[in-house]
Amino acid sequence: CSGLTSITIPDGLTSIGDGAFYGCSSLTSITIPDSVRVIDDSAFSGCTGLTSITMPNSMTSIGKYAFSRCSGLTSITIPDGLTSIGDSAFYGCSSLTSITIPDSVTSIWSHAFNGCPDLTIRGFAGSYAEQFANENSIPFEPITTISSVTLLQTDFAYTGKAVKIGSYIRVKCGPTALKYGTDFTMTYANNVKCGIGTASVTIKGIGDYSGSFTKYYSILPAQQDKPVLCTWNGRLGKLRVSWQADANAKGYEVQYCRDASFTGDTLHSHFFATATTCLLVTYPKPGEKWYVRVRAYVKDSAGERFGFYSDAASITLGKIDNVNLTQTEFAYTGNAVKVGSYIRVKSGTTALKYGTDFELVYKNNVDKGTASVTVKGIGEYAGSSVTKTYRIV
Repeated sequence: CSGLTSITIPDGLTSIGDGAFYGCSSLTSITIPDSVRVIDDSAFSGCTGLTSITMPNSMTSIGKYAFSRCSGLTSITIPDGLTSIGDSAFYGCSSLTSITIPDSVTSIWSHAFNGCPDLTIRGFAGSYAEQFANENSIPFEPITTISSVTLLQTDFAYTGKAVKIGSYIRVKCGPTALKYGTDFTMTYANNVKCGIGTASVTIKGIGDYSGSFTKYYSILPAQQDKPVLCTWNGRLGKLRVSWQADANAKGYEVQYCRDASFTGDTLHSHFFATATTCLLVTYPKPGEKWYVRVRAYVKDSAGERFGFYSDAASITLGKIDNVNLTQTEFAYTGNAVKVGSYIRVKSGTTALKYGTDFELVYKNNVDKGTASVTVKGIGEYAGSSVTKTYRIV
């Protein structure tokens, strides 16, 4: 293939096989697609006209003699992510003066750069590349450019003040952790108001280090106060949830569940754009305990981003389980016969109060015969009821 001057490697190919372009002396440059993981043994050996090659970060290894006798190569950058450089991989690359090796490389065979008399290895201080250079008497030039900035957290709560996130930032130059104030500075922008990915911090190297990174983070609605739970008008067995308004919010999510961990098939979620109160669609039955929590959200073109849940509020509706009529026969009067003063109502051992804990609903209580009174729970006893009968004679 000595007449081959260019080649297009198809995307999707995962490896370049043994001796694939061996001796293609007229090939001057090549770009390897992101799908390639491995360059196998002698793949480009003897490509003496090759002056540049671009390798993707997807690559993990370079085989033995892969670029041997590529005498036109003057510099090369090994991609981040590559871990292994094979035996004699760059043997006889006589014009190679610089190779940059990332800290991901953990294995370099001893003869990898034999026959490269003017080579300098560039890498990070403390890396395997430095160790290899020192062991093989190859000049080493440390890279002092910031190589990575990691945010341990990207969502932060609104405080009304500038949200600074220095304690969540990790900055490195290769394997070396850098120190704020000594090795880098931080400059913030748009870090007061709520927004999705709109706040930013720029990391800039100082002292022995150079380079800069800008990272973005979100400021989301603060944690809601615990919601307030009560029965709706003290009646109908329904519960009303109320929560604080948040000026930064575009809406709210209300979750309620019988499980304190908010999991399982009793979990319900409802969303509200502006309301700060709602009625639960599924409400507790007497004796059941339910938990409720609320969080606010903001929106952008990608959808909602939620703030932080409130602490959970809980409520257990009491159960009317003991109704006693101290008298069961009453005289006919021609008017409705009401027996409230003869009724004793309890939940367990707790005596309940008419008008506060229960109301009375009568039926057939005018004419002689059997009448009924239903003790219907309200307030904390909403949803519970017991019916008793009495005689009008």
